[in-house]
Amino acid sequence: MNDFVIVNILGDIWKVLMDSSTFFLLGFALAGFAKILLPETLIRSSIGKSNFWSVLKSTLIGLPLPLCSCSVLPTAMAMRRSGASRGATMSFLISTPETGVDSITISYGLLDPLLTVFRPIAAMITALITGVVENLFGDDKEESVPLDEGRAEGEKHSHDAIANDCCNIENNLKVSSTALAAFRYAFVELFDDIAGWMLVGIIAAGLVNATLPAGFMGYYFGDGVWSLLVMLILGIPVYICATSSTPFAAALMLNGLSPGAALVFLLAGPGTNISSVIVIRKFMGMRSTIIYLLSLSISIICLGATLNWIYQYWGIEPTAVIGEIASLLPQPIEITSSLVFLFLCTKSLLRKFNLQSVIKQA
Repeated sequence: MNDFVIVNILGDIWKVLMDSSTFFLLGFALAGFAKILLPETLIRSSIGKSNFWSVLKSTLIGLPLPLCSCSVLPTAMAMRRSGASRGATMSFLISTPETGVDSITISYGLLDPLLTVFRPIAAMITALITGVVENLFGDDKEESVPLDEGRAEGEKHSHDAIANDCCNIENNLKVSSTALAAFRYAFVELFDDIAGWMLVGIIAAGLVNATLPAGFMGYYFGDGVWSLLVMLILGIPVYICATSSTPFAAALMLNGLSPGAALVFLLAGPGTNISSVIVIRKFMGMRSTIIYLLSLSISIICLGATLNWIYQYWGIEPTAVIGEIASLLPQPIEITSSLVFLFLCTKSLLRKFNLQSVIKQA
């Protein structure tokens, strides 16, 4: 790899960072206040009945919450132990990591308006369908396992330290109703959960922009069912949060990936991973696990196909409008936000890997 290619890659990574940092910071600030406005007592109340309304309520509660696909597991299992129905637990487990105020904000900056609006709607639909199907066909027999055991089982199959540590979210749920607590949650606790993954998403997006030829994804995958299935297979087993997956999805769309396939990845990646499957299997049983995977997969594929049809029917060219909002920001704001974002990520990673004490000792 020659120097020109390296410089080109670094330049594209910096451009993605510039485009996304302001919206990352804004999204995290909103996420901090969302966490205060939707406390755990509200999450656990009034969703005990096995009916549509409990599923709808848990779905709506989960949509704005800034919890990743690993940190939502102990919260959902605690809801179940507190009397939430199986369907309500399942819908919360899906709607919460698939979207949140932070991911909606970054979607607004990096994606186009139609996909930004369609994404949370699709997350709500997938959660509702899965929750209702679970209430109708789920096994009434309890396969109860202590929460710590379920969490440890999921952690054992998760191959990164960030996913493991974020399962300690229960210890961080009690925040006071002050602006300081909101910002501490957003820029310390939540940042610690996903800072590494955000950097991975930005770097991956820069690599895609710099190395893939224009139209590569469209040429090899097109906008048919094949591209939807590929993104589903790619997204289901991996651990990736809704926020960090957005820059990568935007880069793939700029290289020709259809909006529907991008949506499939944006929903499947955060919506499930190996840890989620293991915990659901241990805590709710094999039948619920099958319902979870099948309902989620089928609904995501149908929604991706629907989104592609909408773009074609309205004659919208995604690459012509994607990222337009980010391009409107003044450059000084983009540069300042990028530097602040990098500083916060550095502090978070130092805390995460306990390097601050090592540096002080050195």
